[in-house]
Amino acid sequence: MVWKVAEAKKMFSDMIHRVREEPQVICNRSTVVAVVIDPAQYEEYKSLKEARGKDTLGLAFGELRAICEEESYDIAVPERADRESSWPQ
Repeated sequence: MVWKVAEAKKMFSDMIHRVREEPQVICNRSTVVAVVIDPAQYEEYKSLKEARGKDTLGLAFGELRAICEEESYDIAVPERADRESSWPQ
């Protein structure tokens, strides 16, 4: 549900109870200024945020490999071709 700031202040208790059903969006002049979410959703968000901060490219490729194995999907890797380099040797 979308609330105006004044409505959210006036109906705070009702707004908090409605969080169980869906996130509550609070707007000020058609601009979203806040979103009130269920505590479980917040914990999930925090976990994902913490995990994202620790990700590396190697971990991302590891996850991709695991997904491909689960789905029996093969990634076709084209044959590598050597080419001349302008770097001095």
